[in-house]
Amino acid sequence: MIRRFLLSLLLGVGLLAPALPALAQEQSLEAPPETEQTLEGESAAPETAPAEVPPPETAEESFERIAHRAEELAANEDASLFALNRLRAELVNWRDHYLAETERNAGRIATVDAQIAALGPAPDDGQEPQAVADRRSALIEQRNALVAPRLLAEESYVRAEGLIREFDARALQRETEELTQRGPTPLNPTAAQEAMTAVAGLFGIVATELSVGITAGMADGSLSRILPRALLLLVVGIGLLSMRRSFVTGWRARLSGLRGRWVPLYRFFVSFAQILVPLVGLYAVTEALALLGIFGLRGSDIVNAIPYAGFCAIFGWWLSRQLFPLGLDSGYLEYDPETRAKGRFYVKFIAWVSAIAVLIEAGLRTVELS
Repeated sequence: MIRRFLLSLLLGVGLLAPALPALAQEQSLEAPPETEQTLEGESAAPETAPAEVPPPETAEESFERIAHRAEELAANEDASLFALNRLRAELVNWRDHYLAETERNAGRIATVDAQIAALGPAPDDGQEPQAVADRRSALIEQRNALVAPRLLAEESYVRAEGLIREFDARALQRETEELTQRGPTPLNPTAAQEAMTAVAGLFGIVATELSVGITAGMADGSLSRILPRALLLLVVGIGLLSMRRSFVTGWRARLSGLRGRWVPLYRFFVSFAQILVPLVGLYAVTEALALLGIFGLRGSDIVNAIPYAGFCAIFGWWLSRQLFPLGLDSGYLEYDPETRAKGRFYVKFIAWVSAIAVLIEAGLRTVELS
């Protein structure tokens, strides 16, 4: 059975073999003409030329462009301080660059100068051997080529420095005009009402941002992950804020029994620790609050201003104790106890008002910019 099947299969292949080349040729003749036309069309299509890439800008061209912008801005009386400061920063970089370039080829110039000096001075009558004259001319030409970049760098440096001075003078003039302008008096009830409205609005914005930040932090779990580290920093900061009195009191007790020329200076520096220690604590508290990530734009600016506001309060408290001390000590100014008490009160009052003003100004400035 299998034999008969194999014999019939071989016989069929033998019969179809002569017809395969003819069939292949017939199929090739019947190929669609679109293929050939498409190939011809593709081969005949014109090649598109690559786009020309502009050459990179050289350092001299870049500085010329920036300097030209700076000169136009310096001539514009209505230019903003933001634009002046931004362009000034670029000019400072170019000024430093060209200042370094003024020392370019210093070693080669010194060598060429030594070579020219080795040839000796040129004779007054001009009678000099031709070989020496040619060598002297070549060295002088080489020196001029080496000095040229330094001269151009010095000119660019002077140009950048002059523009920076113009910008500084413009900024100083603007700041002077702003400082000498008279604003609304605090005694005006209308201004006080506007100020209270702005402060109340700031508190509302900070409260809203804080609520949104806490909700978002609890939703994604980031607040619970960061809370232990933030609490640790907060405890350290509060500890540093509370230890300043005991720390200074202990050192003062040790210095109280000493007598000498430098003892008052030692006491001054020990009392100065009353500023440094709580300031470190304030920075720790600020870092802890910022680490929580629950404050928005306004709240973050207020948190970042805490060390500056705290410095005003701490320095005022320290200064009040230095100028108007407690107890029987009359202090440097030698006031009576009643005057010293009033002095401590007024100094602390001014310090706390300044601290609160720093915090409010930080938040309101952000509101104005937004």
